[in-house]
Amino acid sequence: MHLEQMLSVSDVANVLNCSIYTIRRRLKSGELKGFHDGGSWKIPKSSYDEYIQKRMVSSIPYISSGTEDIRNRKNDNKE
Repeated sequence: MHLEQMLSVSDVANVLNCSIYTIRRRLKSGELKGFHDGGSWKIPKSSYDEYIQKRMVSSIPYISSGTEDIRNRKNDNKE
């Protein structure tokens, strides 16, 4: 049985170089997935990884190719 690693609000805030209040807001809004364990938030490592991946994709500048958003374009190169 494999238990997933859990991160605290302060763990995530330290890694992202932001305040614990920012992380709590993102948890409450659902932008970052986590749950209450007693009186504190716990963030599964997989939820943190998903959040980071979404942030990386959303930070790619919008560059239009006609009407197509290249952030959503599939890789058509078959090598």
